[in-house]
Amino acid sequence: MRKVITLFLIILLGMFSCKENSGEIKDILEKCREIDKDSKDYTLKIMDGFPNPENNTIKGYYKGKDPSLLVIESYRDTCRIFTHIYFNANEIICAVEQKFVYNKPNTYTEEIAKAQNDSVWYDDKKTILKTGSMYFKENKLNKWLTNDNAEIPSSSSLFANKQDEIIEEALLAIKMFKEKDKDLKQ
Repeated sequence: MRKVITLFLIILLGMFSCKENSGEIKDILEKCREIDKDSKDYTLKIMDGFPNPENNTIKGYYKGKDPSLLVIESYRDTCRIFTHIYFNANEIICAVEQKFVYNKPNTYTEEIAKAQNDSVWYDDKKTILKTGSMYFKENKLNKWLTNDNAEIPSSSSLFANKQDEIIEEALLAIKMFKEKDKDLKQ
């Protein structure tokens, strides 16, 4: 009898731990919180990003051979962008993008502005944070919310473009990590 109960509990635990992505935002957020909490126990891989290695960094948090979280950092003249892409069972479940938009390019200093008789130059205190949370189901963008909880319509071209952008970034990052691992083994 104990064996039957033990087997039942093991099966039940297995079902809950391998829970598929239901597409429900509350389930996705719960999984993302779990990944964030456990990320210290994952294998961290870091590499320069693409296309400008000096301005981009990719961090991969791997549980075994599979990514659980990718963090893509991109630094540009007009903004800096941090994208967190979460995975469950090798599927993208969520992407959170934080875009810090500068008031002027960060290379536009006070000296340059004054030389051009301009009274406004780059000031980090005037940076605006724009966030977007994208929820996926079966590697397809299901819902996209902006920082003010406005929903981007799935019929818009922005929606389709953002889905493609996130998937391409994730696939490229995973491929780059695999190539790096392969090079290290040689």
